[in-house]
Amino acid sequence: MIQNDLNITIPNRKQKKVSFVSLGCAKNTVITEKIAALFSQNGFQIVPESTQTDYFVINTCGFLATAREEGISVIQDILSTYSISPSQIIVLGCFAYRFPEILRSYFPSITLLQNQDPLVAVEDYFSMQSHSHHRILSTPSYAYIRIAQGCNRHCSYCLIPSIKGSYRSFSTSSILEECLFIADHYNVQELVLIAQDTSLYGHDLKEDINLYTIVRSIANLQRFSWIRILYMYPHQIAFSKLRDILSIPSVVPYIDMPFQHYHPDILARMNRPTNALSYLEEIYPLKDIFPFMTFRSTFIVGYPGETDSHFSFLIQKLKEYPLDRVGFFPYSQEKETPSYSQTGPVSEDIKQERMQKAYECQTHISWQLDSSHLSQIIPILLERFDAPSRCAIGRSIREAPDVDPTLHVYGNPFRLQHNVGSIVNCKLTKVTNDEIKAEIL
Repeated sequence: MIQNDLNITIPNRKQKKVSFVSLGCAKNTVITEKIAALFSQNGFQIVPESTQTDYFVINTCGFLATAREEGISVIQDILSTYSISPSQIIVLGCFAYRFPEILRSYFPSITLLQNQDPLVAVEDYFSMQSHSHHRILSTPSYAYIRIAQGCNRHCSYCLIPSIKGSYRSFSTSSILEECLFIADHYNVQELVLIAQDTSLYGHDLKEDINLYTIVRSIANLQRFSWIRILYMYPHQIAFSKLRDILSIPSVVPYIDMPFQHYHPDILARMNRPTNALSYLEEIYPLKDIFPFMTFRSTFIVGYPGETDSHFSFLIQKLKEYPLDRVGFFPYSQEKETPSYSQTGPVSEDIKQERMQKAYECQTHISWQLDSSHLSQIIPILLERFDAPSRCAIGRSIREAPDVDPTLHVYGNPFRLQHNVGSIVNCKLTKVTNDEIKAEIL
């Protein structure tokens, strides 16, 4: 008999090796981690990519043409790098489910698993059974956890409802079971709640359940130092409810709310709430209530019909209501969406010009807001130690993983190394456009 990573006893046999590639969003990361656990539970050895790998499992993203191009490129790279049969490449996820004909046109011999739920696809193909809450984490010191699947919004530019279906909240019991599994098996300090729209959680469940009740239930486990909530939808949560959620002691004061634009004309064309600014004005006072309150949002630049005036309006409102962290994305025309046939296309040159202007504006805003915290004491999660620079790399309560800047923490290198994986109090010492520095206390 042999033991796998999850300490589950399985029959002794020659282990086949499987490697994983997870593309796209954090939600895909969670799915890939569950699929990795499924393989491990069933006697496979999880290994880095090599010529000895028996199966390459690629969890794809199909949200944008660029994501699909990345998926095709990854498959081509694996085929050209390793001496394997195309049938050893198992492709699943959004791209495989929504656009299988594209993948087949490039790679007719790969193993393509078409199912809206990639975990079910693997279970069916290999005749395996999973424990849905088991995972092999790929992230250090933090873990993403999905609280729902699908989306009921029908934004004009978005393929998600056609890929993932309607919004479905996961039960409180299943979420808590997964939280306990993570806490029992990994040294996780931070739990990051994700869904296509976390603010809608519980609306489809019979019980009186919502985002506040699930967050409070997770906090009551007392197993995670930080709880961070991403991807809220404008107008779904009232100011009072947000204040209550952020008042839960382990919840970090961080709001991630993609507005996508501020001008009502463009928001109407996007089929999104047109009074985004009114809602921002309502919740903005949270900055006066919670120390280190951090706002993050995303905006689409160059949407069909966006004029210079619409774009100038966006820039002006960014200055009037400074947001700590902002991501900008050029509009991507997708054939399967309503926006594909909308009039007033914006040229790629203008999109890139507006992107540059938007980032120049936001870089200064972020610098000002970060600089306002200089010399203050803030908790920082140290995620790794960088030997060449003799500093630790981490994030404070003001930075979400993957999308926000990391902090460089200096001090006694032995203390820094000893505290990797822990949350320590630090003093912010320097802020530039490229770097945030702190000193361990």
